[in-house]
Amino acid sequence: MRVLLATTFATLLSMVMAAGSSDATAGDDNPYKVIELVDGSNFCTFLPPTDSTDRNIASTEYMGNAFCTGNTPKAKSAGPLADGFILSAHYSQTKDFVQVTGQIDPAKMNLNVTDEGGQYDIAMPKQATCAGWKHFVNLIEPLGHTYCVRCCHSREFCNRGISSKGCNHIVEGDYSGPYNPGDDLVPSPAASGSDASASSSASGSAPVASGSGNSDSSVGAVTPSSSANPSSNGDNTSAAPSSNSASNSPGDNNEVLQAQSVDGDDSSAAATTIINNLAVVFGASVAAIAMFI
Repeated sequence: MRVLLATTFATLLSMVMAAGSSDATAGDDNPYKVIELVDGSNFCTFLPPTDSTDRNIASTEYMGNAFCTGNTPKAKSAGPLADGFILSAHYSQTKDFVQVTGQIDPAKMNLNVTDEGGQYDIAMPKQATCAGWKHFVNLIEPLGHTYCVRCCHSREFCNRGISSKGCNHIVEGDYSGPYNPGDDLVPSPAASGSDASASSSASGSAPVASGSGNSDSSVGAVTPSSSANPSSNGDNTSAAPSSNSASNSPGDNNEVLQAQSVDGDDSSAAATTIINNLAVVFGASVAAIAMFI
């Protein structure tokens, strides 16, 4: 009887552990939830599914799908970004993270142009990943016609707990393009006649996010041939002030605590799941013992 009980308990415990393991790697089995950042011409972003009637970002974060431009072989099942959706793309890479920032024309992907936006990350949509990186944050701000994607090795550089502060604060970088702050989706005169779908050009001077502590970064940019103002989030009320008044330094104690709190919530949820599963195992074992008493 002891052998039978031990075997039963071991079997149930292995089932619990297997379930936990499958959850941890589930993102690899859902190709629609994988994005990839290669450079300023080949990268992805999350957006509402094409067949979703809800075209707002925040209310569709849980079901976002990957959409890409150029060649992104690791995002195998991502949909294509419409021509003209990406108006500028500024690529930056350090030892800690890789990012793309710039401007969009939300109408090209049928987004609500008055939507203040929202954030995709490793929690929403479920199983979402950035190929080759452990963490990511991806904000889309249709009203401000801006977007940002950053993938990181550490949550320190991908703080997903401050989404209301917007792209300019969370992913500090170059947001220049055909639109000026306050524009109502009307290109500035300086950008008229330029290629709205953006032509590729390399630059070594585009800003990279602060707090990296890394000077050996490679930077590329894709921008229309205009002299647009680099600050482009003027009428997005969900975004924070520009980098002159808001720092993205991971040394900001409040933000680091917020990031730890968010990840702590994930850990608590995982712990609760494990405890519940072990309770099931214990209950089954007790039932088995009762059968032989």
